[in-house]
Amino acid sequence: LRTELGDEAFFLALKNYLTNYAYQNAEIDDLRRECEIVSGKDLRLFFNQWFYKGGHPSIELRYDYNDSTKLMAVTVEQKQSREVGMFKFPLKFKVNQGGVTRYFTFNIEKRIETFFVQKFDAENPEYPNVFVDPDVTFLGEIKDNKPFLNHIKSYLNATSFIEKYRSLKELNNVQASIDTARSVVLSAITDPDAEIRAKAIGWVNWSD
Repeated sequence: LRTELGDEAFFLALKNYLTNYAYQNAEIDDLRRECEIVSGKDLRLFFNQWFYKGGHPSIELRYDYNDSTKLMAVTVEQKQSREVGMFKFPLKFKVNQGGVTRYFTFNIEKRIETFFVQKFDAENPEYPNVFVDPDVTFLGEIKDNKPFLNHIKSYLNATSFIEKYRSLKELNNVQASIDTARSVVLSAITDPDAEIRAKAIGWVNWSD
């Protein structure tokens, strides 16, 4: 809700809600109306899917790069059950390529959505590397089918704990069969972040 409204509107709506309904019984629709008054948005769909109906989105990501068009297709598929139904939400991506970092937000409105990201530097042979939900605002499960080399790139180019953590977690899953992945997890025991060092020590396969 805070992401949907923005900080200023979110905290003002909470303040108004707590003031107007102090020492009274209140319902979730009362909060929705306060948020709508402050933001000017119709939030019925938002509250219906995130507050009233059960379940949460579970998404799977696939990537396909086309050398001729210099475009990377990013496919997002909602995998939750039919009973839970579809969700509509914005999904943010961090994209690195050729030393350039850019952010994109795609609106997910169907079970399967495909978006295209163009190379920032067409002459650079490096493919774009995509990291989903860098701000950790998505309320659901993510299965990211990036090749392990892209998880390595995400770790090496990480600017936050969550980028490092998710990348190393994926590499941990394949380190038993891929020596390069194990080497990166092993190198993380000297990471500047103490929490990452602790995670890496627990993840490293010390049997070899």
